[in-house]
Amino acid sequence: MNSSEISSDQLQPTNSTVSLLNCLGSPSFTGSVVVMTIDFTFGVPANGWSLWLISSGGWSLIESEIFTLNLVSMEMASTLLFMLSILNVFTLRNLSLELAFNFMYGVVFAARPLFQCCICVERYLAVVHPVVFLKYKPLRYRVGCCGVVWLLVLVFGVINYKILSVYNNLGIFLPVLSMDLFCSLSILRVLKKPGPGDGGKEKEGGNLQKKRAFRIVSIMVVMLLVNYVPTIIMAPMMHLFSEKENLCEIAPPLVSFSIMGSSVQALLFLRRAGKVPCLCAGRGSGENH
Repeated sequence: MNSSEISSDQLQPTNSTVSLLNCLGSPSFTGSVVVMTIDFTFGVPANGWSLWLISSGGWSLIESEIFTLNLVSMEMASTLLFMLSILNVFTLRNLSLELAFNFMYGVVFAARPLFQCCICVERYLAVVHPVVFLKYKPLRYRVGCCGVVWLLVLVFGVINYKILSVYNNLGIFLPVLSMDLFCSLSILRVLKKPGPGDGGKEKEGGNLQKKRAFRIVSIMVVMLLVNYVPTIIMAPMMHLFSEKENLCEIAPPLVSFSIMGSSVQALLFLRRAGKVPCLCAGRGSGENH
């Protein structure tokens, strides 16, 4: 019975490690490593800089950017995690680390879309329902929301630790993508409508603010589609392929799409803060809530 339990517990990480080593010559796996390396190169400085600016910017900045703070912290952790995972495949080949990575993958893949969803809902309320937004603007509501998100993230990490499956990601991506698209499209629809009393300089300033907000939300929508749609499309079809094909040919591109653009939210914050010269043209208060 003990040998049966050991075999059952160790089967998945052992097979995964061996299969990943067999994937080293796969173009899909190689391309995924390249994407992760590029994402690491840009993501760590951008997210690290944003994290430092928010943390050292005073309580008011932390209060207004608490969702961004949580998101860039997770983005920083995810880029380091994926590089450690690659290091483990090529050099360490430690099965205990594989188990820890399974848990962390669940945490990372759940945290990003959920915190993106929080940011999107916050923008939605600020633009479409400003009265409701002001009612729930105090920090205690945002902290409570972050607490719920982290609880869900930890639960998802445990599920991923026990059952490593692309369908776990699907369970997060589908509802979050639906909510984010609804919020984003609602914001864009409202931003396109002329406000009452728009005229003269007020109209010009209002249009400028709308264009800035439109650009930010459009970037968020594009990144949502790039990150999540490939997984949503491929997940129902993965049973058509062998285990090795799934691990070596299908999963690497899906992971690449999911982690791509980890520095986008950080760059948007740095742009609002005026810290990136090439992105700061035309910035202003219209980009904030």
